[in-house]
Amino acid sequence: MHDRDRHYLTQYLDIIDQPTNKTLGYLGDLSEKGLMFISQTSIPPEQIKDIYICINIDEPGIKKQNINAKIKTHWVKPNINPDLFCIGCTFLEIAPSDKKQLDKLSAVFNFKNNITINRVKSKDA
Repeated sequence: MHDRDRHYLTQYLDIIDQPTNKTLGYLGDLSEKGLMFISQTSIPPEQIKDIYICINIDEPGIKKQNINAKIKTHWVKPNINPDLFCIGCTFLEIAPSDKKQLDKLSAVFNFKNNITINRVKSKDA
């Protein structure tokens, strides 16, 4: 089931754990309420993480600054690639200025066509 407001990105951005400064994974998609990231590590549901999204792109209207947020993991599913996991999260805290920056990012990097991307392994596979 896909959220109609979800934006699938054509370029992945790093999701960094703030306390350790280590990469948790790569931003896979965004919605108004949260994000999904792809990780080599399974992170169980109900985890609260302080993260930042590393903005390393050169695009008009996009500031090259980190976007800080507090997230809560809600689900983890196997990625189509068996070495990866997809982790769904909601935003618990995000500054209004960072939220505006995320909105700009999703407008720049989302797919323009109505296509479905299956990043998680289906139950039938």
